[in-house]
Amino acid sequence: RTRAEDSGDVITLEAPLVNVNVSVTDEYGKAVSDLQKQDFVIYEDGVEQHITHFSPVTAPFDLALLLDVSGSTESKLGVIRRAAQAFVDMIGPEDRMAVFAFARRVYEIAPFTSNRFLLKQSIQAIRGGGGTAFYDALWRVLTEVERQPGRRKAIVVMTDGVDNSIRQPWLYPTEHTFEELLARVQESDVLIYPIYLDTEYEMVVRQRRESAMSYAVARRQLLALAEHSAGTLYRADTVEDLEGVYQRIADELRTIYSLAYSPINTARDGKWRTIRVKVLRPGVRVKARRGYYAR
Repeated sequence: RTRAEDSGDVITLEAPLVNVNVSVTDEYGKAVSDLQKQDFVIYEDGVEQHITHFSPVTAPFDLALLLDVSGSTESKLGVIRRAAQAFVDMIGPEDRMAVFAFARRVYEIAPFTSNRFLLKQSIQAIRGGGGTAFYDALWRVLTEVERQPGRRKAIVVMTDGVDNSIRQPWLYPTEHTFEELLARVQESDVLIYPIYLDTEYEMVVRQRRESAMSYAVARRQLLALAEHSAGTLYRADTVEDLEGVYQRIADELRTIYSLAYSPINTARDGKWRTIRVKVLRPGVRVKARRGYYAR
């Protein structure tokens, strides 16, 4: 954006703010929740930046829940619904949630709201079946989440991760490739928490509908989405494990600080900028996004 000075003849270009979500834990993995703005230092390409905004771990989230209801998960839909409804009760009192489901297409089940009854009712109405357009579904939900003004943002996606295009790209063309999706995630300040639901035995060994290679690719892709957004990949070996995983994610969201800075390097040259966050307290572990493209 541009800003004209009072003299009318000087115009400065201000770089847009860069948002950085930061998780801080002690050496035992316990959240460190009492830090202040002055406890953080942010470096971009090795140069210290001035932190302009700081939100503590108690600041509310806009949270999107994206559920895979494709053929590989359809038989477990009742348990998936119940676990998702339990997750609604785990989020913070000021948080808002939206719910989406996807198979071959993605559907908005409930818009962003803090009305827990409405969210649970909407989840109960979810139906399943069809292919798995994972990349396009996550792209659409990213768009919806990024439209929400002002709050910290996160997406929790429950899936086995096997987009149909991994196995049969000629039969299931996608609007967005995984490489495009990952690049977009790197530019976003939305945390991604994939829950890898392990359907491999059912789909590879018993039904022989998928290959083991497809699942290996899917796991690598889910891990990359988590790491590049500063989220975490969780694993649910069975649908019965989902509720416990949701609780761990709800707990982790309460460890997130949100910082922002205006970059000293204002060039919008499309190049990668590396971000490093340091906490001025000994013995802590810090997790934050790795950087962004200066577009």
